Amino acid sequence: MNGDETLMRLKEVCIDLPILRGMKISLIQRGYNRDIFLLQNGDTKYIAHVKPTNRVVENSLEKEAAVLAFLGEQNITFVPTLIHFDKENEVLVSSYVASGHVDFETKNQHLVALFIKQLVMLHTIPHSIVKAFYIKNKALLPRPLSPSVSLRTYGAKRFEVIKKTCPDKKIVTYLEERLLQIKNSLPKTQRKQYHFLWFDLGDKASNVLVENDSLFFIDFEFACVGYSSELAWMKIHGGLKKSTFKRMVTEYSKLSKISEIFLYQEVCTEEKITRLLDVIWAAMKWGEHVGTEEEQKYKDLTMKRKILFEKCLKETS
Repeated sequence: MNGDETLMRLKEVCIDLPILRGMKISLIQRGYNRDIFLLQNGDTKYIAHVKPTNRVVENSLEKEAAVLAFLGEQNITFVPTLIHFDKENEVLVSSYVASGHVDFETKNQHLVALFIKQLVMLHTIPHSIVKAFYIKNKALLPRPLSPSVSLRTYGAKRFEVIKKTCPDKKIVTYLEERLLQIKNSLPKTQRKQYHFLWFDLGDKASNVLVENDSLFFIDFEFACVGYSSELAWMKIHGGLKKSTFKRMVTEYSKLSKISEIFLYQEVCTEEKITRLLDVIWAAMKWGEHVGTEEEQKYKDLTMKRKILFEKCLKETS
């Protein structure tokens, strides 16, 4: 039913917009907060994102539309071009860039250097330019993100929910102790200036598309500003060999002029925070699903992520 509803809204937009009239519409995938469609007429292709009406995620398409418009103004060519955004119908249409997913462990090792080059290009966009664009266009300004903000937003606030819902009080006590431990271990010295962050909150490799020798970044609904190199996220979710990750750090250091020592320290801090937040999210879901068929699934996930977090603590101690 939701698919029919999003498809009908997309068809209405295509009828109203001359550039999209006559397009064949094909479903690519259904997601939690958007359905994604391919629009095609001969060799002309676009990608359409449509938010289902029953989803509670607010402004996700509006945020992504603003980011794509901003990056277009910055002449960033390795992201989709914003074609149309219909705020009322919650439909975003962007250019089609590629379909293949990158594999950094193939013989095409030059893709690692290209990925880091493009990532650093995003990170060299200062906060002042981001802020000026968003104010001028009256768009939703991306939230600043730092290790302490992450702990507070995705850790402490969610822990308050866990205290009321999680059936395992040992886990509640464990998380309370670990939150305090990580908070007290945050480095006193951080970067002094925010910059643009991709921060897609997903598997980076799945949001990097490849076409011949070109890489394209997609999925910017969670873009923000902050300090990070985002390398910790690649280490955790990129499925990389140690040698590949090491090369990424070296390439990033060379292009950004930030020392490898500082980058590894930053990765260490962010990895511990991310691993702990993974446990907290799973425990929160466990509490939400008490008495349902999915309770055991989230309990097992909590325990699995707890082991990964403890392993991370030992490796980074």
